Amino acid sequence: MHNKDILVVASQKGQGKIALDALKIRHEVFIEEQKISPEDELDRLDDKCIHFVGYIDDWSPAATARVYQEEKNAWHIGRVA
Repeated sequence: MHNKDILVVASQKGQGKIALDALKIRHEVFIEEQKISPEDELDRLDDKCIHFVGYIDDWSPAATARVYQEEKNAWHIGRVA
Protein backbone atom coordinates (compact mmCIF):
# COMPACT_ATOMS: atom_id res chain seq x y z
CA MET A 1 0.00 0.00 0.00
CA HIS A 2 1.59 3.28 -1.08
CA ASN A 3 -1.26 5.79 -1.14
CA LYS A 4 -1.68 7.90 2.01
CA ASP A 5 -5.36 8.44 1.21
CA ILE A 6 -6.26 4.76 1.55
CA LEU A 7 -7.38 3.16 4.80
CA VAL A 8 -7.47 -0.63 4.86
CA VAL A 9 -9.44 -2.25 7.68
CA ALA A 10 -8.60 -5.75 8.87
CA SER A 11 -10.29 -7.83 11.55
CA GLN A 12 -9.49 -10.85 13.66
CA LYS A 13 -11.20 -12.71 16.47
CA GLY A 14 -9.08 -13.36 19.53
CA GLN A 15 -5.31 -13.06 19.63
CA GLY A 16 -2.89 -12.56 16.74
CA LYS A 17 -1.14 -9.85 14.74
CA ILE A 18 -4.20 -7.63 14.29
CA ALA A 19 -5.05 -7.86 17.99
CA LEU A 20 -1.45 -6.95 18.84
CA ASP A 21 -1.61 -3.93 16.54
CA ALA A 22 -4.86 -2.92 18.24
CA LEU A 23 -3.20 -3.20 21.64
CA LYS A 24 -0.35 -0.94 20.53
CA ILE A 25 -2.83 1.79 19.62
CA ARG A 26 -4.89 1.28 22.77
CA HIS A 27 -1.76 1.42 24.93
CA GLU A 28 -0.71 4.73 23.40
CA VAL A 29 -4.17 6.34 23.47
CA PHE A 30 -5.72 5.02 26.66
CA ILE A 31 -2.80 4.17 28.96
CA GLU A 32 -0.23 6.79 27.95
CA GLU A 33 -2.38 9.73 26.79
CA GLN A 34 -5.53 9.31 28.89
CA LYS A 35 -3.76 7.80 31.94
CA ILE A 36 -6.14 4.83 32.26
CA SER A 37 -4.61 2.08 34.35
CA PRO A 38 -3.35 -0.97 32.42
CA GLU A 39 -5.52 -3.18 34.65
CA ASP A 40 -8.66 -1.37 33.52
CA GLU A 41 -7.69 -1.16 29.85
CA LEU A 42 -6.38 -4.70 29.33
CA ASP A 43 -9.26 -6.91 30.42
CA ARG A 44 -10.13 -10.55 29.95
CA LEU A 45 -12.58 -9.79 27.14
CA ASP A 46 -9.90 -9.34 24.46
CA ASP A 47 -9.71 -13.09 23.80
CA LYS A 48 -13.36 -13.25 22.74
CA CYS A 49 -13.53 -9.94 20.87
CA ILE A 50 -13.31 -9.22 17.18
CA HIS A 51 -10.55 -6.66 16.78
CA PHE A 52 -10.61 -4.14 13.93
CA VAL A 53 -7.54 -2.16 12.89
CA GLY A 54 -7.33 0.50 10.22
CA TYR A 55 -3.99 0.56 8.41
CA ILE A 56 -2.51 3.45 6.40
CA ASP A 57 0.65 4.07 4.39
CA ASP A 58 2.86 0.98 4.49
CA TRP A 59 0.57 -1.00 6.83
CA SER A 60 0.97 1.32 9.82
CA PRO A 61 -1.84 0.77 12.37
CA ALA A 62 -3.82 4.01 12.69
CA ALA A 63 -7.24 3.21 14.21
CA THR A 64 -8.87 0.44 16.21
CA ALA A 65 -12.08 -0.84 17.78
CA ARG A 66 -13.27 -4.09 19.26
CA VAL A 67 -16.66 -5.80 19.18
CA TYR A 68 -18.12 -8.63 21.22
CA GLN A 69 -21.52 -10.19 21.61
CA GLU A 70 -23.14 -9.45 24.98
CA GLU A 71 -26.25 -11.55 24.36
CA LYS A 72 -28.36 -12.71 21.44
CA ASN A 73 -28.77 -9.80 18.99
CA ALA A 74 -26.80 -7.46 21.29
CA TRP A 75 -23.24 -6.41 20.43
CA HIS A 76 -20.88 -4.10 22.28
CA ILE A 77 -18.54 -1.81 20.36
CA GLY A 78 -15.71 -0.38 22.41
CA ARG A 79 -12.06 0.55 22.78
CA VAL A 80 -12.41 2.86 19.79
CA ALA A 81 -9.25 4.85 19.12
